[in-house]
Amino acid sequence: HKHDLAQILNKVLKIMATEVTSKTGETVTIPSITNTDRKVIKSQDGDVITVVVDSKRFPVNKTLFTRYPNTMLGRMFSSTMETLPNQNGEYEILKGISSGIFRAVVEYYKTGVLNCPSSESMQEIREACDYLLIPFDEKTIHTNNLRDLLHELSNDGAKKTV
Repeated sequence: HKHDLAQILNKVLKIMATEVTSKTGETVTIPSITNTDRKVIKSQDGDVITVVVDSKRFPVNKTLFTRYPNTMLGRMFSSTMETLPNQNGEYEILKGISSGIFRAVVEYYKTGVLNCPSSESMQEIREACDYLLIPFDEKTIHTNNLRDLLHELSNDGAKKTV
């Protein structure tokens, strides 16, 4: 993200640059940034939000969440739903989700796959997925604990048939 911002800044500087001739006769380019340019640059950086989970802070670009509009986080940070930050400008997830599970959730938003941390129970991962509206199925969930995954999936099947 910083690399993208640097590229944008360089393009803006080249466009807004002023050429002057130095005392030695050399042409020197002096960048000129206006208040409008500053607003554009700030809005690029303004997409980074901080999500607090289990007292740990996760800086994330909100467009990562909005790519999945049918999930809770996608809805929270879309333009159609106004979500207000706390007094520190951070967004808190109050449901009992561990930071380890949330780290895996962030990876899901990046890759479309939730790699289950071995330190977390499959039931807690399932509850987090249900709360965050993330699909809990064989395509989305990757784990080394196949037994517990199948158990959770079979519980889902039992609920659907009742």
